[in-house]
Amino acid sequence: GLAGLACWLSWLAWQADLAGFAGGLALQAWLAGWLGSPYRYAQRLYDLLDKRTQDKEDIQKIEQMLSAMSRTQVGSQLPDMEFDTEKGREKLSAAKKKLTLVLFTASDCIACVEVTRQFAELYKKYHSSHGFTIYAVYLDHERNTWLDHIHREGYRFTTLIAPKKFKDETLQSLGIIDVPSNFLIDENGKILAVNITPKGVHRGLDPEAAAYVPVPKKVKGKKVKGKKP
Repeated sequence: GLAGLACWLSWLAWQADLAGFAGGLALQAWLAGWLGSPYRYAQRLYDLLDKRTQDKEDIQKIEQMLSAMSRTQVGSQLPDMEFDTEKGREKLSAAKKKLTLVLFTASDCIACVEVTRQFAELYKKYHSSHGFTIYAVYLDHERNTWLDHIHREGYRFTTLIAPKKFKDETLQSLGIIDVPSNFLIDENGKILAVNITPKGVHRGLDPEAAAYVPVPKKVKGKKVKGKKP
């Protein structure tokens, strides 16, 4: 019904897996052309609901998603946040650089570990030259498990812990309902992309390198793997 559609539109706007900075803006433009604006359209659908006939819990979830949606659209200002690091508290505003990936991940999630490693490789390559950094918030209940994990991985970027996981007020205010999730922001905190892939970040940082695909070449009638010049 309308409640389900409103939830779907909310999810679509901030859970879209964007291919790159320009791709994020392009998707937003496409959605705006199709719907007028996902957020406004979802809000209009919500306004049409007869609240008296809807489950109160469902209504509350829609309201929470709409609230998060209003704060986390591409082009919006990502609110500052603060979590515990190994040595103390650290705000996003103190850690962000020219380009910052605010990553929500977990040490017990295989997909999270893999994608965090991919982002970490980009950090190693582009931190100094392009001012790219990562503010990685781990949804880990056990602090020692989290510490063992980040020490084993050897990450040099800011790593933090949110032991309350999805019950954390900051995560709820941002509409984080799954990991991995992320926001890519500029030095002023403006959201450039939501749930961008490592390939998308790579394309934004170094388009030529990200676009390179080895092409088989023929040598004396034999095929060999292409090599990057």
